[in-house]
Amino acid sequence: MSYDSCQIGGNVSTNAGGLRLLRYGSLHGSVLGLEVVLPDGTILDQLTALRKDNTGYDLKQLFIGAEGTLGIVTGVSILTVAAPQASNNMMLALPSFSNVLPLYKEVKRQLAEILSAFEYIDRRAYDLAVKHGQGRALDEADVQGADCFVLVETSGSNREHDEQVSLPLSQTQFTHGF
Repeated sequence: MSYDSCQIGGNVSTNAGGLRLLRYGSLHGSVLGLEVVLPDGTILDQLTALRKDNTGYDLKQLFIGAEGTLGIVTGVSILTVAAPQASNNMMLALPSFSNVLPLYKEVKRQLAEILSAFEYIDRRAYDLAVKHGQGRALDEADVQGADCFVLVETSGSNREHDEQVSLPLSQTQFTHGF
């Protein structure tokens, strides 16, 4: 994983979405301003903290996701959000990959305002994680016949509300019959 070695300039240059893309969107919407060193050595300083700036071309959008081909990002002004007060995770076992998209649609429908992550894990990756000491996310009985897994994360400002909304997803119909 790159989370322990990546830099914000590289994240911007690759338009990294991260684990919580579903909740917060891509960097295109979060970057307020940039400082970029152009190939000829010129420093383009557009480090603004304004959320809306319609005074000209929005040049920063050219550099987000350009992989450093147009210039090297050396400074970023970024919009951050408050940390959630509540976070819940649920691992679901699915009989086949064909169940993932219908599950995502249902999860999105039920948890739209608090859904922060929906991560697919194939059976081989799950088994390797368990084998190499990452712990077992589900009881052995729950993984029998499962071809793949999905990690669903919710986050919000009210733990009781979030748990109440998330409750239907913990029912067996999602893990075996969805």
